[in-house]
Amino acid sequence: MNRIRHVFLYGMLLALAGPALAQNSYLCAEDMITGFSFDRGAQRWQRAEFRAEGKYVVARASEPSRKWEVKETGSSIPVAVCEKDFDEDGKIRCVGIGKDFLFSRKSMRFLTTYTVGYWNENALRAIVPGRKEGDDTPVMAIGRCTAL
Repeated sequence: MNRIRHVFLYGMLLALAGPALAQNSYLCAEDMITGFSFDRGAQRWQRAEFRAEGKYVVARASEPSRKWEVKETGSSIPVAVCEKDFDEDGKIRCVGIGKDFLFSRKSMRFLTTYTVGYWNENALRAIVPGRKEGDDTPVMAIGRCTAL
């Protein structure tokens, strides 16, 4: 009977501590990435495939106004920040300058987009003189994460 009680208590401890332990940080790696690039010769946008090389760390934020931060591995500057914590379904959305990062810790999958270029070229030229069409390429990547 003691053994059953210990197994039960151990199971309860894991059930209670598991979510807290899983909330430390995650390592996410791109599986596939696609987007658009500007063909300067033809003067038109076209579909493009890119190498899936991006790796991200999703970790608790260092600033109290944020809940989580997303950083590319090897960088100390967040590419996206999450103002809210994971919702009841285990999903989170983080936003940066031109970058969105969506992650589900239930499926351990993420989707990220880079939206600078194409749609906002005129506004970007007003800020960066000499900027040319296609200096940025909009992309979308999908991948998987593991808890650290």
